[in-house]
Amino acid sequence: MVIVEYIDETFEGPSILPKDLYDRAIARFWAKFLDDKGQAMWKSIFLKGEEQEKAKEEVYEALKVLDNHLKDNNKFLWVTNLDLLILLQNGAALWLGVLGRSI
Repeated sequence: MVIVEYIDETFEGPSILPKDLYDRAIARFWAKFLDDKGQAMWKSIFLKGEEQEKAKEEVYEALKVLDNHLKDNNKFLWVTNLDLLILLQNGAALWLGVLGRSI
């Protein structure tokens, strides 16, 4: 997220983050949400046994939260240019595929 903000503030051209401050805060919230769940994603792949199962469940719940929000809230879909949402969704989709194969 720090790199995205740096690029947004340093270079001319389309913004990655929304210009509106509220929308920008929402984007930061979801980026942080997914970043916070990253450790569980790794644990769900590399750990074994009970710890792996707990991590899988945590990732599954996080992806359900994200999926439900995307279904119910078009405000999050600020697709007007190169977009942080696309970057976040690609990462989440990758992990969803990985988890689907390992469950």
